[in-house]
Amino acid sequence: MAAAVGADHPLDPSGAFEQAKTAALNLLDRQVTHDRVPWFWSDQFDSKLLIVGLSQDYDSQVLRGDPAARSFSVCYLKGRELLAVEAVNHSKDYMAARKLIAERALMNPERLGDGEVALKEAVFAGT
Repeated sequence: MAAAVGADHPLDPSGAFEQAKTAALNLLDRQVTHDRVPWFWSDQFDSKLLIVGLSQDYDSQVLRGDPAARSFSVCYLKGRELLAVEAVNHSKDYMAARKLIAERALMNPERLGDGEVALKEAVFAGT
């Protein structure tokens, strides 16, 4: 599901307001860094596609849920750090991931792979 995202391929059209706010503050010499985690959602017929973070440069991925049941998410990691989550009809993972990615959370891959464990409960105990 991962796709390369570059300057000519915006991932976060819903975040345009936040980007404009950051730009305006910088024009006013406020020296604000735009550090929001990019996110995207789309309704595709009876499915909701939810993406948060950027998956490029990941070195492992973990599936949560059941694609056959049309409710699952794929978590992208670099080492133990959660970089991105792409979810289909799995909004709980998406919402938790927005916070965890911003915090640069380190995940426990074994717990992460257990769809019965809440995403926020799969954080590595050392973080």
